[in-house]
Amino acid sequence: TVSYTGEYDDNVFRSQFNKRSDYSNTYSPGVTVEASPGKHELKALYRADFIRYLSHTTNDSDRHTASLLANFNFNRLAARFSEEFRRTDDFPTTELTTRVRRNENTTTGGFDYDFFQLWGVGFDVKWANTHYLRSDFDILSRNSYTYATNVYYRVATKTRLFAEYNFVREIFEFDKSRDNNRQ
Repeated sequence: TVSYTGEYDDNVFRSQFNKRSDYSNTYSPGVTVEASPGKHELKALYRADFIRYLSHTTNDSDRHTASLLANFNFNRLAARFSEEFRRTDDFPTTELTTRVRRNENTTTGGFDYDFFQLWGVGFDVKWANTHYLRSDFDILSRNSYTYATNVYYRVATKTRLFAEYNFVREIFEFDKSRDNNRQ
């Protein structure tokens, strides 16, 4: 695939004063390889984003994303796995207004099991690692673990009504005072 995105930004540096505007061009070549043996699905993807600004070329950036996805469907059991790696410098939060190079790695896995004809349970786990590549920002590097369980009712073949509970544990590598739990 190849895609193009143009974007006008009226505050490129996210500054409070002395705002600067610019137009960016993003060229995104990518390749996807898919296999669907029977009821199973396997997919691998790589995409690059080449971002070029018209005036503020110091903001030019290259970003990369690679991912794997696997879905396995058996009689009453569906299992899934995904892995995504991103090298990016996109703004990580609305509070952090500096573009900082970082690696983001996210691994997820889970399953659904149909107990009865229309009822089932599921479990998912997710590990996300964010690692900042500049030492003055490594205080924000962290690992996040999410555990989720659900009970569902199958309304139609691909439609479910479900209740889900999530528990998230976030652990910062260099500043333990930022650690948190979310439910």
